[in-house]
Amino acid sequence: MSATDRSDIAGEVLRGRTTLSARALQNLAVGVAKDAASVGPGEVAVTLSDDGGSLRVSVVVPALITTPAMSIPDQSARVRARIIVGMQEGAGRRVRAVDVRFAGVRRTAERRVA
Repeated sequence: MSATDRSDIAGEVLRGRTTLSARALQNLAVGVAKDAASVGPGEVAVTLSDDGGSLRVSVVVPALITTPAMSIPDQSARVRARIIVGMQEGAGRRVRAVDVRFAGVRRTAERRVA
C-alpha cells in the first residue's frame, strides 16, 4: 500500500510517500486476528487478497469453548469487526469482507481468585 502524505508540522508542509509492504499488512492482520480471537500467533492463519481496491481477509482460528460461553456466531462477529477496524486504524486500508473459518477447538476456563 502506498499513499501520498501531506503533514503540517510547525507550519511546514512535509511531502512524501508512506508505503506498507504486503508482509507488514499480513503481520498486522495476524496480530489483530489473534487478539480478536484470544489465541496465540501460531493458532492463526490469515490470507489477504484484493477486492476491487479494498482488502478481503480470510482468517482461520480455533473456536473457543469458554466459561462463560460465547457462541460461534458471536466469536465470528467479534473477529470480523476487529479486523475491519484494526486494518483501517493500523494501515488505513478498507476491508470489504472478512471470511472467518474455525478449525479446531481451544478450551479456556475463567480463572477464579481465592
